[in-house]
Amino acid sequence: MAQDYAKKHASTPEHTSEFPRWTWFAIGFLFGLFTAFLVYLWHEVVPDPSSTVDQPTADVIANKQRDDSKLIDYSFFEMFPNVVVPVVEEYTPTGEKVVIEDKCIYVLQVGSFKNTTDADRLRGELILMGMDVSIKEVEAKNTLWHRVIVGPFDSKLILGRTRTRLAGANIEAIQMRLCE
Repeated sequence: MAQDYAKKHASTPEHTSEFPRWTWFAIGFLFGLFTAFLVYLWHEVVPDPSSTVDQPTADVIANKQRDDSKLIDYSFFEMFPNVVVPVVEEYTPTGEKVVIEDKCIYVLQVGSFKNTTDADRLRGELILMGMDVSIKEVEAKNTLWHRVIVGPFDSKLILGRTRTRLAGANIEAIQMRLCE
């Protein structure tokens, strides 16, 4: 029987993959985007060492603190003489726990002004926000202060919600507890 010994062009099977070519392109593209994002974050977060500002020495900071301490008025305890720490629960002589009801009301002080018009301006802004606002005049060190008070509130929940609304309007508030 005759046999053909001529070279046949052996067709090599094309390398096939589980994924099509566009999948590999998409994976490479997403990897490149992620790498670029990391490089961007690194440049934004890590400070440039050539742009460092001279930091003040410890001596300068200590001297500034000594100068500032002369300017601070320590009259806080005179301003709030009736501050009481609340007792939430007590124990009887038999050892039983008794929960004490809080019979206090809460208010928020949102400002204290020497000038009446400044206090009225803040009061008007808070009234437009729908809050119950009053102005209380207090004398401290022979100076008349006009405190802007929001409240009273019967529960801490409503107090917290109001404080959050004030913080959203960039108005700082000091919580005060008034007991009978």
